[in-house]
Amino acid sequence: LPMLLGRTFHVGEHTVGVDIFPLNDTEHPRLKQENFYRSSYKTIETSSDVQETLEVNGDLSLNIKAGMFAISGFGSYIKSAIRSENSVDILTKVSYRTISKTLNHDAKPIAQWRTLDKSYLGKHYIKSILYGGDLIACIRFKAKNAEDLQDIRATIKTSIATGRALDLVGEGKLETLDQKLRKKATMEIDYFATVPLEGVANNIKGLRALVRDFEEHVKKVNNGDGVPVEVELGDLSIYDRGFEYLKNTELETELTFFEEKLDDLLSSKNRIKNWVENFPDPFTKEQEEKISEFSERISKILRKFIATIANLDLEKGSSQLDDANAAFKENSKNDMPGKFRREVNKLLQKITTKSDYSDKYSSTYVHFGSSNCTGDKKTVTIHPGYVASSPRNQLGGGFNYLCMPQKPVKKISGDDPKVGNLSLIAGVKYGLLETKPKSLIDIKSVLRGVKCAVCLVERQALVTFPGEEECPEKGGWKTQYSGYMMAATDLERSETVCVDLTLESNQDNYMGIHDQSLNFAVVKQADGSLGFIPCVVCSK
Repeated sequence: LPMLLGRTFHVGEHTVGVDIFPLNDTEHPRLKQENFYRSSYKTIETSSDVQETLEVNGDLSLNIKAGMFAISGFGSYIKSAIRSENSVDILTKVSYRTISKTLNHDAKPIAQWRTLDKSYLGKHYIKSILYGGDLIACIRFKAKNAEDLQDIRATIKTSIATGRALDLVGEGKLETLDQKLRKKATMEIDYFATVPLEGVANNIKGLRALVRDFEEHVKKVNNGDGVPVEVELGDLSIYDRGFEYLKNTELETELTFFEEKLDDLLSSKNRIKNWVENFPDPFTKEQEEKISEFSERISKILRKFIATIANLDLEKGSSQLDDANAAFKENSKNDMPGKFRREVNKLLQKITTKSDYSDKYSSTYVHFGSSNCTGDKKTVTIHPGYVASSPRNQLGGGFNYLCMPQKPVKKISGDDPKVGNLSLIAGVKYGLLETKPKSLIDIKSVLRGVKCAVCLVERQALVTFPGEEECPEKGGWKTQYSGYMMAATDLERSETVCVDLTLESNQDNYMGIHDQSLNFAVVKQADGSLGFIPCVVCSK
C-alpha cells in the first residue's frame, strides 16, 4: 500500500496501516510550492559515507540490504554497492522538489480510530508529503588490478573534493580524472532515479546534461509535480498518550556496528559467487569442498542476520542482536567486521588457476607507445626500445613494426653492397596528429620517435581487440594495456597497431626524411564524421 496523507505508519516494520483521517481533510490539504534544487557529491569509502550522502538511517539501510523491501533510486544503489568490489565510487545526488501537501492544522482522526488494533496501526501517521524527484549518479572506477586500488582512491581524493554536483561535472574535470586513471581503472556511470530518465547516455556527456537538466525529467511526471519523495510523520501520541513512541538510543548506536558486519558477510558472499562464475578451469574436489564449506558458513550466519532484521523492534534494546552477533563470532574471540573479507582473500590465494600447469606457458608482445610493460605481477619488461620499420616512400622492404632495443647490436660488414640490394630500417615517429580523439587534449609527442617495450607475460593467449575499451568480462582475460589503433598515413602501407594512450616518445622532435609517421586510424562514418578506433591488449 502507498503512503498517503492521513494513513498510519508502523516505523519499526516500515509498513503502512489504515486511513484514520476524514476524506475531506486528506483531499483538501494545505499546498505549498517548494521549487528548490540541491546537489552534492562524495567519494564513498564506508557504509556511513553512503548513509550520510543518501540520508538513510541505519534500520532502513539494513532492511534494504537484507532484501526486506525495495526502494527506487537510492535503494537500488545501496544494493548495487554491495555487489561491487575492487572499485571506488563517486556518488552524486541531485534532488528537485516541486510541491508539498500537508494536513491542515485543525485536521483530527475519526472518532473510532482508537478501537483498531494498535500493533496494526503503528504509532505514527502521514502528516505531509513532499513531491519531486531524486537522482543518484554513481561514477565507479573499477581497478584493473586489486593492487592499484589504494592508488586509485588517493588519485580521486586529491583530484576531486566534496562539493556540488554541478562543480563535479564542469567541463573537463571528469575527463581529466578518467585520463589519469585510464591505465589502472575503467570508469562506469550508472543512474538510479525515482523518475523515468529518457534518452540519457551512460557517459560523462550524458551525466553532465542530466545533472543540469534533471528538473525537466521530474516535470514530465504527474502533471509536473513528480513523485512522492519525502514524508513527514506525525505522532499519534498527540491524540492518545498510549501511542507514545520512544526509540531506543542504545540499539540505534549498536546498529552501526551491526551493519558493518552485515556488509562483511554480503560482500564476501558476493565475491565468492563472482569469482566462481569467472574461474576459467574446473575445480578439484578439494577446492570445491573448501569453497562449499566457506559459502555454507556465510549463508548460515546471514540467515541469522536477516531473521534479526525482520523482527527488529526499534523501541527495544540491543539484546535483539545477540543471536546474530554470536553467529558472526563463530565461537572465536574475533567479532570485528572485515574478518570474512580477509578469509576470502586467503582462500582465493590458495586456489590458483592450475599454477603448476600455467607456469609452463608464456607469451611475448610489444607494448607500443610505452617503454614499460604494464599489466600485473606476471608481466615483465624484457627491454625498452624504439619503434622502427622500412623507410617511407619505398616500394620494397617489410611493412611490420619492430621494437629495437635502445642500444642494438650492429654487425659491420667490410663488403660494399649494391644500393639496389639494400633493405633499410628507419625510425618511426608520431605524425602531426592533427586529427585526434577529444580525450587527448594536450599531446606533446608530435614528430617525436615512438617508444616501445618488449614484454613477457606468464599467460598462454594474447589478443589485441580493436574497437574495444575493455577485455571480455568472462573467461579470465586480463588487461595488459589499452589505447587507440594507429598506422602510417594513407600514402604508405604499414601495420595497424594498438598504441598506448600515453603516447610516450623521445624528448626531441625531428623531421627525418626516411621515417614513417604514426597517426590515429579512423573510420569515416555515414554522416562524414571521423570515428577513432579504441583498442585493448588482453591476455589469459
